[in-house]
Amino acid sequence: MVAGAHHVRLGTANGVVQSWSDGLIVAQVGAGAASGNAQVLQNNVMSNAVSFTVNVPQIASVSPASGVGGTSVTFTGAGFGASQGVVWLGSMAGQVVSWADAQVVATVALSAVSGIARVQTSGGLWSNALGFTVPAAGGNTIVPSMLNMVVGDTRTLQALGPGGQAVTGLTWASSDPTVVSLSTDDPPVLTAVAAGHVTITAGTGSADVTVSAVALAVGTVIWSNPGDGSGVAWIVPAVPSASGVADVFAYQNDGAVQAITSDGTVAWTAQLPTSSWTFALPDFQGGLAVFNDVLGVFSIWKLDGITGQPYPAYTPDGTDAEAYLEAVHTDGTIFAREVSTTLDEHGWPVDNFSVTGIDPTTGTLKFRAPIPFQIEVDYPGIVAGDGYFYYPYQYVVDPDASPVVRHLMVLRVDSSGAYDNIDVFSWAGAGEEQYNFEPSLITNADQGVLLTWAAGGDGLHGDHNGRQREHAERTGRRAGPPGAAGAGRLVCRDNWDGHSGLRHEWERAVGGAERSGGDRNGRWGSGSDRPVGGCLRCERECDGADGSVPSDVDWNRL
Repeated sequence: MVAGAHHVRLGTANGVVQSWSDGLIVAQVGAGAASGNAQVLQNNVMSNAVSFTVNVPQIASVSPASGVGGTSVTFTGAGFGASQGVVWLGSMAGQVVSWADAQVVATVALSAVSGIARVQTSGGLWSNALGFTVPAAGGNTIVPSMLNMVVGDTRTLQALGPGGQAVTGLTWASSDPTVVSLSTDDPPVLTAVAAGHVTITAGTGSADVTVSAVALAVGTVIWSNPGDGSGVAWIVPAVPSASGVADVFAYQNDGAVQAITSDGTVAWTAQLPTSSWTFALPDFQGGLAVFNDVLGVFSIWKLDGITGQPYPAYTPDGTDAEAYLEAVHTDGTIFAREVSTTLDEHGWPVDNFSVTGIDPTTGTLKFRAPIPFQIEVDYPGIVAGDGYFYYPYQYVVDPDASPVVRHLMVLRVDSSGAYDNIDVFSWAGAGEEQYNFEPSLITNADQGVLLTWAAGGDGLHGDHNGRQREHAERTGRRAGPPGAAGAGRLVCRDNWDGHSGLRHEWERAVGGAERSGGDRNGRWGSGSDRPVGGCLRCERECDGADGSVPSDVDWNRL
């Protein structure tokens, strides 16, 4: 093997290469690796795979992840060994009930406080660590809950209350001050004095600290923050900013979001709504832009990067108006996709589409860039390096024409509200069925965007890469517009947009002329109503002679 750009994979992690030659490679197993395959990557070419076993215990799950003294806890994983070792639960060793190579059961010690859960084999090898909470009314936790240090290092820890607020005035203690000493500060400064293992306690929380006499191996976990106890759902990086303190945002299963710094401490905690559809995007001021939909009431607001406090929220005006968070500009302007309803000259509702700019500090509308078409499918937009927000969408002028002509467009708008609609491509090759152009956008440095799309093939009916509109048709005896006479038909054009859920439009055919109408009842929320593996269709009968749009909706999965 020729030296060059290369890596060695040992199990589930990259190994640390010690030496490399054409016929021999020596590498150290990376910290945290589990059993898997051994492979060599050389000049972007991967070798064949050979089974590789890592003889280090690895915890896959701990159940339950919290419990008072006496609670039975099951560790599931691999590499625990056949002989009994030590189980750590919270701040101290638990009582082993049963021991096998892939599963260990132990009970929580009566005097344990919150901390970590991990296993030590009879040979002295420690597993990875997971957070473990010992519930206590009004109690605190310690973060980070686990540290790896080198002799001479100094670090700080943090005590947090139930709401994520910093707690002071606690009594801090080290189980062995000859290994890790504590200053008299509140919270104290930890100093790694000698190699060893200690537990730091304060109030109802603890932290596990291991000190090494030599530099930490590549891949070693430096610190671990278990979150607020409900479990960490996912983590996203924060945008570096002088007006922000977070390095990452950790979203918790209970709806909280924690701003975590590079040393593992929590700068602030904010609670996001949990009873509705909510998501957030990091902004360029070190904070977050938050979207929330509660039973069709839409709100968008900013969380301050320093404090986590919310700024005033923006709520769209208009009948049945909807606003969806799309992107955030570097100057803080929030871009949202909006749709509202007005009535045409016959009294039928018509959807109006636009991209709006929101002032993040006041929650007020900065501008509105209208889209002069009835959108059939829209796609996620991006803020490119040139500072513009690019928003791709497609529309059909006449869905009953033969052939149906579909138009791919891109709305380009800057943070001042200047905009233009760019006509990208028109295609008459698709029939009545929904067609998704599948456009993909990436920024072209500071020179606009690179846009790709597809045309032709089978029409990609029902594909989920776009926010798509499904077509269904119901016939029935209909009057014309309210007060008019005559028979006609009603066409349901259903839309699953990938963000907002289902909307639907009605087109009336009276005397051969169709008019567009809009009604967005039947919006899905969450759980079993959300489409999985396919769109939904609207089963809806016409009301009869009064000309009113039906009010009851029955959605069936395609």
